[in-house]
Amino acid sequence: METIHLLKKKTITWCIFVSFVVQGYTQQPEATRRGWTMVGMENGTHEVLRNIDGSFGATNLPFTISLWLFDTESKQLSAPEHLQPDECVASLKKGYLPISIFSYPAGNFSVETHLFVNSHGDVNEDAVAYCRVIVQNNIPTQANAKLVLVLRPKLINGNAGAVSSVLFDKASMSVSVNDSLTMLFDEAPELFFGSSGDIASTLNEMIQSNKRNDSVSIETFRSEHNDASSAFVFPVSCSESRRRWQTTLQIPMSFKKSKEELTRLRRLNAEPEEADVARFWERRLRKDAVNISLPDEQTEHAYYASLAYLLICMDNGVLQRGPFTDENDGTFDYSQTYQALLQSGFHQIVIENLASLSFQSEKFIAQAATYYRFSRDKDFLRSVWKSILNIAGQHQTDSLFINELREAVFLARELGERDDAKRFKNAVKELENRIPSVDKTNGYDTAPNQTGINAILSSSVAADIMCSIRSSLLYEEKERLIIGSGIPKVWLQAGEKIQIENMPTHWGTFSYTILVGKDGKKISLKLTGDAEPPDGFILRLPFKENEIERATINRRETAVEDSGDIELETGTRSVSITLKKPLSK
Repeated sequence: METIHLLKKKTITWCIFVSFVVQGYTQQPEATRRGWTMVGMENGTHEVLRNIDGSFGATNLPFTISLWLFDTESKQLSAPEHLQPDECVASLKKGYLPISIFSYPAGNFSVETHLFVNSHGDVNEDAVAYCRVIVQNNIPTQANAKLVLVLRPKLINGNAGAVSSVLFDKASMSVSVNDSLTMLFDEAPELFFGSSGDIASTLNEMIQSNKRNDSVSIETFRSEHNDASSAFVFPVSCSESRRRWQTTLQIPMSFKKSKEELTRLRRLNAEPEEADVARFWERRLRKDAVNISLPDEQTEHAYYASLAYLLICMDNGVLQRGPFTDENDGTFDYSQTYQALLQSGFHQIVIENLASLSFQSEKFIAQAATYYRFSRDKDFLRSVWKSILNIAGQHQTDSLFINELREAVFLARELGERDDAKRFKNAVKELENRIPSVDKTNGYDTAPNQTGINAILSSSVAADIMCSIRSSLLYEEKERLIIGSGIPKVWLQAGEKIQIENMPTHWGTFSYTILVGKDGKKISLKLTGDAEPPDGFILRLPFKENEIERATINRRETAVEDSGDIELETGTRSVSITLKKPLSK
């Protein structure tokens, strides 16, 4: 299992996943709990999940695939599930792109696989999962091995899958499972065999037997108990001059049958496809959304990997909870997901999802208010106002609904609905008088989140990660913006840089850059954007007043509060802080 670091700054806690950033865990007992990395297409119905042992499977297929290596010299079969966790390396390309890379040692060899999904048409009908397999010979001599592809009837979450038949067609180098084309090879295996139940126990014996039947063009294994396993064995040969061997598996994400479709798939080359996927997601996550650049790459990568998770979780434009979550759980709340997407600049996704609701959810008022704060879209607000009145009217005597009623007051004022604003304000006052201890702050200000996360259980947990990281950099507090409240001192050492570009806020788009001088004492802040919070900004870096020698705003000296806070008026463009002592590495 990859390491999880929890960084804490006052009330802020966020998590960073090392390597396995986009993960999930099934709701199983601790002893059988499994994790996965998810790859797929934005808006695609099905995803591909990679387990922590390197095996993978699509959410619409009843089996998983493992890739092992058999050393012909030592007669040893190397499988990641038999290795120590620290012997295997799992990562995402560039640390956050949905291209899963998994590698492990196998005697004198190392095996690396790249797993991703791409489409040149419809994200469902034309999507193809690719697994690039790279075997590297680590000794400078001729060496031979056998790559073993194992297909087993189980899902990535550990549940059993139903596989009644596995058919291998040598002519097309294709595999059909349950009579549906499932997989294409780019070269022919030398062996194919099947077994009922777990095939792993017989693999060594079967591989060493090296029995072939070249006269048979189609081979099939069937199981009456729907537990068919199979293995495909590929010869691997590395010379002194060519120490790397590669092959590719293609898994169509929808049913394919015609020869024309197979021919089209054959023309697709995995390496250019991987580069195409990387370019798409780099643009989608960085250019279409807010751009965050941090000294701590793990935190930066956690943000973008979580955003990719949200986008891949969408099915045809509709946000989903995540693979293997309980679809019948009526308590699932998308509020945090909406907020994370709005803070990243994906307003259109949120409005389309809000517009598709029946507007009967108790949480709808808060969700609509969050969307409005970022978009100022009064046309939408007017279109759903009757639904908001209906929901608020049903709950105006419910003390658990007090924050939603406050939001109803805010929205009524924005629309100029004075009578409704007065009615809901009186309801709030009655509830506050009835329960004096009730929180009288705005329950939907995006103040720093208390978040302790062990893995991405669902889209809401991915959103928690994004919102927590964003709150450490910038958050709204009533009518002002708080800058840098969760930035740790380690990010502000000599020569470091923090840059936030095009961050949506309640009052417009905001960007800032923090530069630390080479001496480690001078910290410069530049602010740009059209955001104009009514009460200005608060710069809240991790320094007290007694640690600061001098501070200037727009080149004019300014006061620093005992807490270290520096008040900035709207229109401030530059701040300079000189510390009494530089931060040590």
